Amino acid sequence: MAYFANDPINANKEYSSLVEAWNIEKRPDLNEVHHNEMTRNFVSQMAISLKEYGDSKGYTFPSNYAKDQFYGDLAWGGFYNTKAFKELSTSEQSRIKDTISVEQTGKNISGVIQTKNGTSGGSLDEEY
Repeated sequence: MAYFANDPINANKEYSSLVEAWNIEKRPDLNEVHHNEMTRNFVSQMAISLKEYGDSKGYTFPSNYAKDQFYGDLAWGGFYNTKAFKELSTSEQSRIKDTISVEQTGKNISGVIQTKNGTSGGSLDEEY
C-alpha cells in the first residue's frame, strides 16, 4: 500500500505481477506473496537509501563494486525466508548473511570477529 501511496504510476505498472502471484494458488500464503513483492520491488530501493546514508556518514570502500555489494547485501535484512532470497545461490546467501551479521555483531555467521564498515548505533541504556 505504501508503494501505491508514494509512487502510484510505477505501482500500477507492477500491480499485474502481484495479482498474478496471488492467482497462481487457490489459497496463497498472503505473507509470502507480500514479502516476495517487497523483495522484488524494494530491495534495490533500500540499497540505494542505505548507500546514501553511508555516503552522508563518510563510509568508504575499496571500489564502487564493493560499496554497491555491501549496501545491496544489507538491504536483504529481514528477507531470509522469502522465495527470492532462497533462489539466490548458496554463496550469495552466505555473503549476505555474513555482511549483516558483521554489521550487527562484529562477527560473521561462523563467529569470526570482523571489522564493521559502519558504526554501532549504541545501546538503549546510553544517555543522550
